[in-house]
Amino acid sequence: MQQIHSGSWNSDSDQPTPITIAGNLSRQHVADIVEWLNVQEPSLAASVIDAMPFDRAVKVLEQPGFDHPQKIIENLPVVRAAALVGSMSPDRRADIFRLLPEPLQRRISVLLDTSIRTSLQQLQSYAPTIEIIVGNRLTTSSRNHITRHRSGGGCSTDFEI
Repeated sequence: MQQIHSGSWNSDSDQPTPITIAGNLSRQHVADIVEWLNVQEPSLAASVIDAMPFDRAVKVLEQPGFDHPQKIIENLPVVRAAALVGSMSPDRRADIFRLLPEPLQRRISVLLDTSIRTSLQQLQSYAPTIEIIVGNRLTTSSRNHITRHRSGGGCSTDFEI
């Protein structure tokens, strides 16, 4: 991944602004953006997401490798958070929504279209998946895995959770 700390700097702190970071990240692959955001403080990551073009921010938040997307949503202005959540795929929306504190769920929910709110309520009635139970982080990069060969050919990967 290219260095993202190039470009114009915020003269007050000698650090790049979220707008500068978002601009630099816009040239990166979405998975690389997620990787970078995963190691940032949630408030900075949210500021960068907020500064991204809307469609790009939705694509980033929908990535399965995002460790804690709910923390980004928690740190966004509620209107922006509702717009982003409302534009996600229904399953991803439900996965992230489950992880939000109930007061924030209510504040976002009232801002969603009725059809989206109904769909979200229906999806939330189902039991959470294993990814939600273990913190939405079931990826090969964040889990120890063991590959073994089957006697009939091919291989399988076991994940230690």
